[in-house]
Amino acid sequence: MADQKGFIYKIFSTKYPGLSYIGSTLSMSIKKRFNLHKSQYNRYLQGKANSISLYQLFDKYNINTFVIQLIKEYDVVDKKQLQIYEALTIFKNRRGIFRCVNKNIPFYINTLYQKQYKRENKERLKIYQRNYVRQHRKKK
Repeated sequence: MADQKGFIYKIFSTKYPGLSYIGSTLSMSIKKRFNLHKSQYNRYLQGKANSISLYQLFDKYNINTFVIQLIKEYDVVDKKQLQIYEALTIFKNRRGIFRCVNKNIPFYINTLYQKQYKRENKERLKIYQRNYVRQHRKKK
């Protein structure tokens, strides 16, 4: 029944391979997808595109140090099936030596992520909220 090839890939810096971005593509090779990420990053720098978590890595470690690597090829029916494989790959790589930086995960329940984020960043969020309230009280 599966009639399309889908690819799960990771993008990482050769300077700091411990952080990676995981993605998928159905309609193009991973090399073309990598070039598209780079051109979208340049549009982001010009203010013409939105940011994704990968761009923070590009900023920090220099876009020219990044490479793309095929994780796995799948026979899939459609993009949704490929996104399920992508989500599973992201979940497997959220912690550990090779940490995934993806923030938007296909088919992931955002409330679970938000609860986890709040638990892990409780003190930092308290400080941010205090500072925010102080700044906005002064303006009134």
